[in-house]
Parts: sequence; C-alpha cells; structure tokens
Amino acid sequence: MAPRTEFLTVPYDNYKPSIKTLETNQPHWPVRHGDVTNLTDEELAAFGHVDLLAAGLPCGPGEKIKKRPDLHPRMTEVLKLLRPSSFIFECDAGARKKPGLMVARTEAIAAMAAAGYVVTDFSLDTAEFGLPHSTSRDFLVGIRSDMGGVFAIPKVHTKSIEQRARAYAEAATDEEREKLEKELPGYRRGLLKANIIPLFTIHESLRSSDGRSREQPRYDSWAKEWRSKFRDTLLPDIPMKQEKRADRAGGWPASGFDRSWIVETPPTVEDVGGLNDEHFRDFKPRLTFAALAAAQGFPAPWRFMARGDERLPMIQAALPPVVAKMVGLALCTALTGETFDLDKEVELAVIQDAKVGPQPRKPPSLRERLPRNRYLPRTKVYEQAVRVLNGEDLKIVEPNRLLRRPIKELMPLVRSELARIEAEYKRREDDGDHDPWVVSGPRVLYAPTGSRFAKTAACSSDHEEPA
Repeated sequence: MAPRTEFLTVPYDNYKPSIKTLETNQPHWPVRHGDVTNLTDEELAAFGHVDLLAAGLPCGPGEKIKKRPDLHPRMTEVLKLLRPSSFIFECDAGARKKPGLMVARTEAIAAMAAAGYVVTDFSLDTAEFGLPHSTSRDFLVGIRSDMGGVFAIPKVHTKSIEQRARAYAEAATDEEREKLEKELPGYRRGLLKANIIPLFTIHESLRSSDGRSREQPRYDSWAKEWRSKFRDTLLPDIPMKQEKRADRAGGWPASGFDRSWIVETPPTVEDVGGLNDEHFRDFKPRLTFAALAAAQGFPAPWRFMARGDERLPMIQAALPPVVAKMVGLALCTALTGETFDLDKEVELAVIQDAKVGPQPRKPPSLRERLPRNRYLPRTKVYEQAVRVLNGEDLKIVEPNRLLRRPIKELMPLVRSELARIEAEYKRREDDGDHDPWVVSGPRVLYAPTGSRFAKTAACSSDHEEPA
C-alpha cells in the first residue's frame, strides 16, 4: 500500500451544519467558521507557506444561483496572496456547456494562469470510480509554474458496474457468483446494505418453532429477488429535495426504489412479509438518507448533521471521497514523482469505519512520559543499551533472548540522549567553560555512563557528581 502523507489542515466553512458534520465525524480536524470573502489579507498571510489550496465551490464560473455565489474571482485573489504550490477547485458540473458560462470559465482559467499557475480543466464521472450513479464533477487543478510538475487526469480501468453485473449473470455456479460478489464495487454493496436490513432479521413476535417470524421467509425471498433484479442498474442523480409526485420520480422506480418520500429506516420484515401476493413481488423500498450517503461513497458511520431534509443538499453537493482521493493522488504524482496504482487504490476504503468519530486516546510513549530535562534512569537495561550502541553484539551483552526486547526498545532513546549530551557539551565548550560538565544551570550536566564524554566509568544516579 502506498505511503500516506499527513497534512496540517486549516479548514474553513460558512455553513454551520457542515462544520458540525466535520466536528462529529472527524473531531481532530480544527474547523473554523468563516466566509472566505470576509477573510482579510492579514489573516490569510498568517498561514505562511501553503502546499495545497483546496475548495469545493458553490457553483461554476459565471453561474448565477440563489445563495450560491461565484467564488472563482475571490479564489484567484487568494492564489495571488498565498502563492500555494498547488490548488484544487471543484464543483458540480451544472450547466457549464452554455455559451456564456464557457466564456466565463475560460476567463477564470486565464486569470489563474496569469497568477502564475499551469491549470488543468477537466470533468470526472463518478461511475468511473465504482459509484452506483453517473454524476459529472468539474475540476480546476493548478500547479505553480516554478514547481515544474505536469498533472495527468486520473483514469481508472476497473470494470464498470454493468460489466461486473453481466459477468455475474453469466456465472454458471454458486462458487463463481460468490467470487464475483466479492469483486463488486464496495460502494454498491454499501448501498444495498443501507436499504435492506439483514436477511436473517429475527422478528420479536409471531415466531415459529425455529425462532423466525412467519413473515421472514417471504421477506428473504423478496430481498434476494430484489438484489438480483436491480444490482446492475445505475441510480439517477442524487436528489436535492423531497418529491412526492410520482411523475417526477425520474428513473428511481427503474432502479428499484420508491422515490415518493425519503425516510430514515429501511423496510422491515413486516413491511414486506405482510403484503399480499399481488403486491409482494413488486414491492420497492423507499430511499433512505443512509442509502444516498452510501451512494456517494461515505462510510456507514458517517453522519450529516443538518436537520431533516436539509441533509439532502449536503449529500448531493458533497464530493465523493473516492473521487477526491483519485485527484489527490494524481496531484501528488505531479508534485513528487511518486506513482500509485489507481486501479488498486480505487478499491480501498478512503475512510475506515473505525476512523469515523472520536478516536481512543493512545497511551503516551516512553519518550513522551520522560521529562525533557532529565536523563534516562541508569538501570541495567540502560547500560546494556549503551554497550550495544558502542558496537558490542546484543547476543553477548544479553545471552537470554527473552530479555533483549527491552534493550532494543530503549536503544533509540539512549541514542537520542547521547546526541543531546554531545550538543550540550559543544555548546558549553563554545561558551568558554573550562569544565563543560561542572554542575551549574540544568539539573544534570555530567555525561552519563558509557558516553565518550564521561569522566568516570560509572555514575550511579542523576544527582551524583563525578569524582
């Protein structure tokens, strides 16, 4: 797996539910509430060197949408002020093909190029990265001219959902189907799980002798048939609002869903098992908020913290994490030369379920527990670690292999301590001290046992002065 680089992030957002969403799901991200148009030059300049300026913008250049201003001119001003090494600007593709908007987009790109950036303008389809819907997202990626990198638009060659579904339908045995099931895009599996409760849900009432409710077999039969029938169907665009009218349901019925109302929970055993034979086979589950979030590639524990139906525009506008990851890796390649196997990377979870929400605090390491102004305790293990660092064989220093692990764990700390001692020794020599290790100033100034600066062969404690 390719190594990952950690960033010191400074996120800003002007929408409080978005801030609450990040604080809930990633509490270690220090999100700030603020409008980028109101940030002063002094506030922005305080960040110093910036490697990447990333922004999900409300709309494309030149678009005029209520409560969604065109921020591209402001972002160009920020580029000129901060001079980041690179930038990624993204928004929903919208109506960019209109002649007036194409002119506005060309002018925005020209302004960024004039600011000293090589800009790549492109769109990506979410279906190309394993998501169960086809939505176009627009990107402007820029690299500062003096960086010299060349950005390549990310492309993934994994099988599409239709190709995988066709192979599944042609599979001759259960073993082949089981193998193909594991290869289906993870986000598609997540979508189905978000809408269909486990097939072996045990109901609390009307149980038969085997512990299963009477409706359970009918539910299991319907769920199996539903999954088989609609597994090869792409979903329509993610909705931004509730829509009760059946004639405005779009392609959702053809995708296996009832679009009449988006609900909190998936269908229960009673919802399906209690239907008569006439409606049993044609039952379609209602969409859930969790299903739409899964369709965008968000992990199951992720929560959108807006109220009620206000979650819909948040989910719809969110850039799918897997798409953001692919663009980020492509930019990393352009800046550093490090390459990634995107066909494999697209199959990996972007955010692990266990990494969502508050994280358990790790116990402090030995290095963190030790006071910075004190030396390591002069134990037998310490003396053995010094001997090994001085070139002696660990097997000779400690014949018992079961006792060698503490020595190995302590060696990096001893090495760091000796380096600090040497630096202090040189500093005191430069200051003109006749005896650099006379006790004055810090609590311990004499060299520890085993150091080439030690006056004696052994010192028993931190407070014992050399003879």
